[in-house]
Amino acid sequence: MSDEVAALLTRRGWLDLDEPQLMERQFRAKYLLVTDDSDRIYWMATGNSLLFLPSSGMLRGCGLRALQPWQHFIPLKPDLSDALERVAWAKAHDEEARVIAAHGAALAREAFSHEAQLFCLLRVIQEVSAWLKD
Repeated sequence: MSDEVAALLTRRGWLDLDEPQLMERQFRAKYLLVTDDSDRIYWMATGNSLLFLPSSGMLRGCGLRALQPWQHFIPLKPDLSDALERVAWAKAHDEEARVIAAHGAALAREAFSHEAQLFCLLRVIQEVSAWLKD
């Protein structure tokens, strides 16, 4: 971000350069809820937080299929109706939840690495290339 934009956001109270950035603050959270079809899951998964992930099928992308429920994240219903129950489970099973979070973060750091994403892009290009030859 440019100095001009940072100054404007600071004047409006939307940015405090003395505070850790949002991503750093979110990594301090014990639990994180993935709620949208964006690239946020890629950085959220690399922290040490336990992810709660709805089984909506919306999330797609390189490496996401490697994440397995109850091994790398806590699954939720698409409407989040079981979210409170799942959080209660995580609180009651703190060590098990910590292990799930650690497994998820370890897998994410590998599956979502720069090299892994480039390999995935290569595979997509190869598949599209094969389609174009037909």
